[in-house]
Amino acid sequence: MFTSARESTTGGKRDKDSYYFEDIYVSYYEEGKWKIPENSYDLNSVSHDATAGISSDGTILYVYKSAGGNHLYESALINNTYTLPEDMSSSINNGLKQASASLTFDKTTLYFTSLREEGYGGQDIYISKKDAKDRWQDAVNIGATINTPYDEEGIFITTDGKTLYFSSRGHNTMGGYDIFKTEWVDGKWSNPQNLGYPINTPDDDVFFTMAASGQRVYYSSKKEDGYGGHDLYIITFLGAAKP
Repeated sequence: MFTSARESTTGGKRDKDSYYFEDIYVSYYEEGKWKIPENSYDLNSVSHDATAGISSDGTILYVYKSAGGNHLYESALINNTYTLPEDMSSSINNGLKQASASLTFDKTTLYFTSLREEGYGGQDIYISKKDAKDRWQDAVNIGATINTPYDEEGIFITTDGKTLYFSSRGHNTMGGYDIFKTEWVDGKWSNPQNLGYPINTPDDDVFFTMAASGQRVYYSSKKEDGYGGHDLYIITFLGAAKP
């Protein structure tokens, strides 16, 4: 599942920047290759709709929708079909924009980005935990070690909950958004580490998402050898012998 702005967008309309509205597309990996993407109409509207995050088991999908306040929505996988996205609680959607999310393996903690007046400047990363009644509690900013006066975006928490990947315009990037990682050590997040070249470039590199196996990562980047605009790329981890 991925986000794209193309002619087949639902409604066929363009945004004020002349680009088509974003929609969610789905491609299936069959016989050793990715099939032609399909527009997932049940998830999409005539405004911007984007994949904001997905649970590690694929049963919960988070969707960003520009219509109605730039909120995060939640969709559940039932009978191999994602339900119509439902607006999340005000504990999550309490800012001017909420655009990306990552759920912990036990599904009790949500990391997400939000643009709020009490933040450090641009979009910050916040955290919300579920209470005993399965309700999201008020979100808490994860602090100035991670968040900068610039935008943070595209967050991903690993299944062990010990490593957080995110993109940022701050932290001395190579240009635009770069992908960083921080590790939970002695009860706090470590100083973010830039993943460096060739993953990061002078342009925007964002939406780092790791497969459940931990062996592959998909992300969006605008590179000189691309097709124009932002493309999807895959990173393969070769294992301990070739880190």
